[in-house]
Amino acid sequence: MKAKVQPSQPLPVLVLPMAASAKTIAQARAAGYLPIPCDDPSKVVVALPGRGTAGSDTLMAALQGLAKGDANGRLGFFTELHRRLVAREKGEKP
Repeated sequence: MKAKVQPSQPLPVLVLPMAASAKTIAQARAAGYLPIPCDDPSKVVVALPGRGTAGSDTLMAALQGLAKGDANGRLGFFTELHRRLVAREKGEKP
């Protein structure tokens, strides 16, 4: 039975190895999951919007991503945002 998902309903994320077959990914989607294939699932970091992400951290991470990231800045953005979140959790100034 295929899960019915409303457009505004958050989906549970399922991290899969990049080698996951198209069939496995399709089965995950049919079950109501958002499959995320990646090279090393053990290194996935989840950033939740309700965990106190400061607007200044998001802005500075975006600027850092544009300055040092890949062609569209995504890698640099997430790397810098993660660094800032970890610093805040440790009570340090980012």
